[in-house]
Amino acid sequence: MRLVIGKDQMLQELWIHLEIIQEYSSGGKGERITLGNIKLNLAEYVDTNDHGHDSDEGVTRRYLMQDSKINSTLKVSLHLKHLEGDRSYYAYV
Repeated sequence: MRLVIGKDQMLQELWIHLEIIQEYSSGGKGERITLGNIKLNLAEYVDTNDHGHDSDEGVTRRYLMQDSKINSTLKVSLHLKHLEGDRSYYAYV
């Protein structure tokens, strides 16, 4: 994926939509139930603390799933690694 740096040096939004599904077997046939979904802005997961070195930690957050009948949260951990390009940017917090 590629994150774009805007004219104001702010990383532009890059959205990812995750649908959480439970799969199980019932009476010999497979069933799928959608538990909920979340929409994440990947620009919020960029670590700007140390532009010179890539961190191995990443970011972990909890989200309340949308369109969920069970009112559940989802724990998401992401580690984004800078591969190439300009490192002079600001990220969403």
